[in-house]
Amino acid sequence: MNLTKLVLRRPVSTALVVLGIIVFGLFSIPGFDMELVPDIDLPMYLIYTVYPGADPTSIDTLVTSKIEDAAETLSGVDNVISYSYNNYCMVGLTYDYNQNMNDAYTSLSAALDMLSLPDDANDPTIIEMDVNQMPTVMISATSNGSSDMMAYINETVVPALESVSNVARVEVNGGKTNYVRVQLNEDRMRQYGLNITSIAAAIGAVDFNVPAGKIRAGSQEISISTSSEILTLQELENTVVTTQTGAQIRLKDVADISLGSQDPDSISQYNGEDNVSIQVSKVQSASTVRVASSVR
Repeated sequence: MNLTKLVLRRPVSTALVVLGIIVFGLFSIPGFDMELVPDIDLPMYLIYTVYPGADPTSIDTLVTSKIEDAAETLSGVDNVISYSYNNYCMVGLTYDYNQNMNDAYTSLSAALDMLSLPDDANDPTIIEMDVNQMPTVMISATSNGSSDMMAYINETVVPALESVSNVARVEVNGGKTNYVRVQLNEDRMRQYGLNITSIAAAIGAVDFNVPAGKIRAGSQEISISTSSEILTLQELENTVVTTQTGAQIRLKDVADISLGSQDPDSISQYNGEDNVSIQVSKVQSASTVRVASSVR
């Protein structure tokens, strides 16, 4: 009661005190270490399966797709996202927030037990997700068969994301990369006194606008890399190669050259559709809100 009387007798002083508290609060907000999500239990499970010796395409067909099909029949599953790599795959399931996760675990475990997987594949392991172990931002990119998307992501998007303050790691999964295939004719090479190393050196000195890939000559294989830009495959075919006698020939005289798609190191899917997944992780001490805002 005394406090009420004091406030009524001194309205100006009271207003100044309240205003001071508000101003102090406003100036303090930028210094708060805000997080996008508090410590909560996510309605999400990760299924991890090892298939030793298998490539991403085989794992996607023989393991990942079967787990996805089984998961999509379960009650309460909201989204399914998968990644297939060499030797293993991961399938993430997100559930409705009102889903009983104990019941979900039981149903998921039973569904996985019913799967017919390759004999060499390990049994799937169900992992509960910790929000602190998740990427700060996840970006899904798709295209209508464009071969330029991966080049744009790797050359433009990833460097831009890596330059954001407090970004610790940027990981790209899925997508196919174009490469140059150079198949050498061994008989013609012997005719000109050339070997695979000299051919690789000639190509390496030329600029080309796609990842170069590998040169093959029989059982021999060598990786090659190029720089900057060249206009067409025809220009690469006309690359000058100097023989042991000093004569100059064209690359097409000893090789067949074509442009193809390299088998992916990983396969990413979202609700059964192929995509390219970009995962951005922050440094541990950074604010989730600020990093996510900067990335966007």
